[in-house]
Amino acid sequence: MKPVPQDSWLKFREAVEFLSQYLVFDWNKEMAVTVKKEWNDAELEKYLRRLNINQKTLLYATAQLKDPSKEELLRKMNKLLKAKNNSEIDGRQFTAIKGSLTKHFEALNKEELIPSISTMGDKYWDDEKSRYRINEKYREK
Repeated sequence: MKPVPQDSWLKFREAVEFLSQYLVFDWNKEMAVTVKKEWNDAELEKYLRRLNINQKTLLYATAQLKDPSKEELLRKMNKLLKAKNNSEIDGRQFTAIKGSLTKHFEALNKEELIPSISTMGDKYWDDEKSRYRINEKYREK
């Protein structure tokens, strides 16, 4: 096997990053690729009804804020939760809530409502505010 030239590798990487917006690559198995499906209104409504208060609050707060940092989003969530049921969450709980939503989207094979590392690739770690940006298709729903 011959080595891949660096310019070819960079083109391949860019293509994979672009496609990862629309496809799920399961690198732990054989090259399995599945297309993420869009939510229709009925599916989204049914899904949102099943979420717990913390998950709903994360999605609502994310839709309300424009490119928030984790701290801004956590403050907004705590303000909403305090008004609703006099509770608050910390950073670890926040991470668990966001992770649970990501697992839901993967299991349902649906587009993510908020991004994860599987859809953003390296940009997930490079641009904190992009991690907490609601998918524009679903912002108003």
